[in-house]
Amino acid sequence: MGANLNQAVAKDGVIAYRDHADKSTFHYWPARIDAVLGETIKDFSVKYWGINSKPYYQQVGKKVESIVGAELSGRAAPDLTQGQREAIMGAIKERYNITPNLVPLTLEKGIRVQPVLAQGVQNNGYGSSSVFPDQFQLGNSFMYNVTSGNSLFAQLAGNRTEYVDGNANPSFGVNIYGTADFYGDPWIAEIECDLSQVWKYTRTQFETGVYGWMNLGAQLDKIAQSLVKENIINIRYIQGSGESEFGRQLLETTKTVFEAINNQIVKGEGMFKFEPNPTPQSPPPKDKGWSSKLLPWTVSLNLSYSSEVFNQQITYKQKVEFSNKVPLMLNTSMSLAVSCNKETNQYFQDFQDPYENCITPQKSEGLQKRLQVEAQAKSKKVAEYESLLLSGKLTINDYAKLLELLDTITLTEAKKIEEQTSRLRELEKMILS
Repeated sequence: MGANLNQAVAKDGVIAYRDHADKSTFHYWPARIDAVLGETIKDFSVKYWGINSKPYYQQVGKKVESIVGAELSGRAAPDLTQGQREAIMGAIKERYNITPNLVPLTLEKGIRVQPVLAQGVQNNGYGSSSVFPDQFQLGNSFMYNVTSGNSLFAQLAGNRTEYVDGNANPSFGVNIYGTADFYGDPWIAEIECDLSQVWKYTRTQFETGVYGWMNLGAQLDKIAQSLVKENIINIRYIQGSGESEFGRQLLETTKTVFEAINNQIVKGEGMFKFEPNPTPQSPPPKDKGWSSKLLPWTVSLNLSYSSEVFNQQITYKQKVEFSNKVPLMLNTSMSLAVSCNKETNQYFQDFQDPYENCITPQKSEGLQKRLQVEAQAKSKKVAEYESLLLSGKLTINDYAKLLELLDTITLTEAKKIEEQTSRLRELEKMILS
């Protein structure tokens, strides 16, 4: 048994891959695991801080910092909800006219857990920890404890993502990453491109913004195909073709090119990041695209890097092969808390507000406004550094070093702003001298 990469159906946040040998068996993977008390969440507790219109200050090392964080604990049974199971069964019946045997996919290697709070991906700050199973098996119940630690407000601001299609992650949860094996239709190709031109083309599709991240959403399909169509990425097919039936192989190949661009930056967050896609969808029957909507992952690009950051050619050559079993990254966004209301507020605790346990719209909006103010202040700094980069006074790695430090300090929230910005001025002086 094994999942066929090229035969997939999606519905209600679930992707089902047809078995390469037994055509009535489908291996399912929930790209979004909803929190349903009694089904996927057996017990839970949430303690959080900093999600408010006012900063939450705490001693971090020798400094007093504005921090945002949470501790999520309980017992989970990650799997499809009853509604998701019925939806994906119906989609398979409609497509293939059979009653499927559903079996879960298992993540075998490289399990990594990333906290998600208030629609922002958290860096694991000072005091962070996680207790999660080494092997992620759908349907198995397990105890968990995930603490984001004292993540700096500045880091949350730097990881803030704008979504082209409006999708966002749950308020309290985790992104789970790992590797699963697939069978793919044989496809071998040689890839050649200039990475600087790949970045320039991709970045110019989103000219707005100079700080934070932009999620490409369904635009990935169009961008990936245009890169090939306009000969920015040259592909020589040895086996297989560029037709839509090989869309998954082509999109995974585009991902390797984006990762190669990331490798050009030795400091900081890189230029692309990959996160779970909470709403995978089956494409319409007549769709000739590469079906990026079916992917379990989405791509975001770093707005702090303009389209002109590379001033020389960066040649990339790679032979890519899909045959027999292929290990590929899967990920999911798992909500670890049900909605907070009168019946469930005893499971929540806000360290800043002893009278209201839930994250109210006012608290969430208050945090988002603080993040916007911080982003606006940092956008001015990024524009200043970009001007120095384009004039040749900074190398791209000097630029990355400055951005890396900028993401760890706050320009708008600190007990002593001067203390925060002094480190940045020292690095600026050292690099520019």
